[in-house]
Amino acid sequence: MRLRYRVFVEEEKNLQMLNDSGLEQDEYDVYCDHLIVKDLESDRVVGTYRLLPGELAILNKGFYSESEFDLSSFHSFKPQTLELGRSCIDPIYRGGKAIQLLWEGVAGYITERSYSYLIGCASVHIPSLNELNVIYSMLRQKQVLTDRYGIQPLETHRIRGLQEVDSGFSEKEVFRKLPPLMKGYQWLGAEIGGDPAYDALFDTVDFFIVLEKDRVTRRYKKHFLNGEA
Repeated sequence: MRLRYRVFVEEEKNLQMLNDSGLEQDEYDVYCDHLIVKDLESDRVVGTYRLLPGELAILNKGFYSESEFDLSSFHSFKPQTLELGRSCIDPIYRGGKAIQLLWEGVAGYITERSYSYLIGCASVHIPSLNELNVIYSMLRQKQVLTDRYGIQPLETHRIRGLQEVDSGFSEKEVFRKLPPLMKGYQWLGAEIGGDPAYDALFDTVDFFIVLEKDRVTRRYKKHFLNGEA
């Protein structure tokens, strides 16, 4: 929780979330599992990932994603689903093994418990609606963004003015604008379910990510799923 505070509040200068406890936490944390990566030499937590199993979401407040998206069409898949969230890495350890260790932890978790779907919100800081429309258009054109799950933002989180545009940018130029976590989801073969939502608390554009275990790209299947074919 302290690492999350340093990253999501202090580093991102989120004045709405400043508090005296130095912790970033919410009502979902109490019924989630939390992966952590520690530097054993300093005993310092350098990476975290929050995991919310579908069976616990059903019994409690639901998925965090449901605070931004209408997932009613996804309801039958909930028991087979694991939601990932609050991924963060200490700035000093970015670009190293910390994110790899977190993904290995996720892989072990879903393999042990036989989940079929991974979901979550991939958050992007986008300075303007025009830039968002460029990214949105590229994702639509690549058919990474799909409507087949029937997922849409809640009306309270819908982004007005979202539309496809002809940007003139190359695909590589647009792809560079995506954060590392979102690129990682793409490399694994994830899809984006419907239009993005606006998260006012974090001032981010959130894309709803769906990764079907059986659709993990062949290139990453052996590594991500511990050798499963």
